[in-house]
Amino acid sequence: MNVVRAYAVDPTQDHSECMEELAAAGIYVLAGLGGSKNENIIGSSPAWDYGLYQRYQSVVDAFQNYTNVLGFFAGNEVANTTETTAAMAFVKAAVRDTKAYIRQKGYRDIPVGYATNDNAEIRDQLADYLNCGDANDTADFQGLNLYSWCGNSNLEASGYADEIADYQNYSVPVFLSEYGKRF
Repeated sequence: MNVVRAYAVDPTQDHSECMEELAAAGIYVLAGLGGSKNENIIGSSPAWDYGLYQRYQSVVDAFQNYTNVLGFFAGNEVANTTETTAAMAFVKAAVRDTKAYIRQKGYRDIPVGYATNDNAEIRDQLADYLNCGDANDTADFQGLNLYSWCGNSNLEASGYADEIADYQNYSVPVFLSEYGKRF
């Protein structure tokens, strides 16, 4: 594996040594734009306000110059039940505004996406929603947080074969952003 995911980075710190060591080892980074609980879009009480936008901007500013940054996550499992799916409008706004900020600043084209949870009841609808509309507003990638591969399993028994089939014609990259067995 040559990609790591960083969830809550501190954009006020110097990450040069770490990022350079990762780059020298051929390791790429997917960085989360959110931070602590009040620095994220929360599914049960969603908001996309100027303070949160500034947080996202600061992470982009801090990491955009590292060529081994593959992309940014605008949210992680924000909608994890049918009751929290309305929060995805806030995630989509965050994706849109972050992509616009990257363009406005003249930074290299860095993808912005989302990591969805392991809820088959809403996962496909969320993916469709994030992938519809103008390309300036849509997620550039979809991370899947799947925990159905438990123990000595296989592609079919785990359900991964179904996920592969579901995303066969999806227009942006889809990958496992979390996986394994939940305890």
